[in-house]
Amino acid sequence: MHGVDVAGLLAELRGHFGRANASKFDGGVPQATVVVNPRLRALVGRVVFAERRIELSGYHLAQEYARHVAFKTLEHEMLHLWLDARGLPSGHTSLFKEMARDRAIPVWHALPYPKNQFRPRTHVYECPACERRVERARRLSLTQRSACGACCRLHNGGRFDERFVMRWVETVEPLPLRRVA
Repeated sequence: MHGVDVAGLLAELRGHFGRANASKFDGGVPQATVVVNPRLRALVGRVVFAERRIELSGYHLAQEYARHVAFKTLEHEMLHLWLDARGLPSGHTSLFKEMARDRAIPVWHALPYPKNQFRPRTHVYECPACERRVERARRLSLTQRSACGACCRLHNGGRFDERFVMRWVETVEPLPLRRVA
């Protein structure tokens, strides 16, 4: 963590919700809870519409650039809520982009993301019927079983079927990274 007071920033964001609602949305955004989600990393924020909750990334709020993006991210999520409350498509549609531009709210960002870590190995499983292969990061324990979804859907209405239990084939070690000149 870079010394960012996440709790203080979150309190400021909750106050900003009311001010932005009045100035940018004429008070039309339904009241929502603003919380930090410590598990969000690939997203800076998201809306849980059914619960009227805006979740902001704990990872991104703890970074040096937090203040730079936090208020705009909140406004971005508020626009999703505003559209949803009116029964309009709330995704990144052309209407969303137009309204965001008119309100000086960014649609996309170019924030640095943590690098994905390489898995030490991959476990390969195969369906005994169709021979479809799947890769898993973790090996199934002796008590865990997984069946081929395609075969279960095709032959058993999507329900688990013993005939299609995936069998372990091999464990693949990652290739060493090569430097490209």
